[in-house]
Amino acid sequence: ITTENIKLAVTSIIGNKLETTENHHVIRGLTPSNTYKLKIGDYTLQKYTPGETEWSYIASTSYGTLFEGENTYTVRAYDKEGNEIDSQNFVIAYTAPEIPNLPSVGVSTWMILIISTLISTGFFAFKRLKKVLLKDV
Repeated sequence: ITTENIKLAVTSIIGNKLETTENHHVIRGLTPSNTYKLKIGDYTLQKYTPGETEWSYIASTSYGTLFEGENTYTVRAYDKEGNEIDSQNFVIAYTAPEIPNLPSVGVSTWMILIISTLISTGFFAFKRLKKVLLKDV
């Protein structure tokens, strides 16, 4: 395959759909060598250099580019004059992993912890104070 024969493609997702519980994914692809600009949705890929035949994009919950559910993306390649050369759709179906239920700590457990801390703190403070007072006598 020569670079003139390369069409716009998403190479990191088989069948143009990815089902994942990962909160980020790097999408990679190919584009014709006469591509001047690449856009995914309304976002222009900032690190894409005109003429490159490979591209990448990060879909991430941290970046606000990946949300729970089905996320449909359209990547578009444009030539130097701004004409759309080709476009390709892909989907990332993101399901957030379940957070395991942690055992709850009831009010009585917290009260026992607080009272124990106060008693031990008071005991050590009293011991220290007694030592200081007896030393001066």
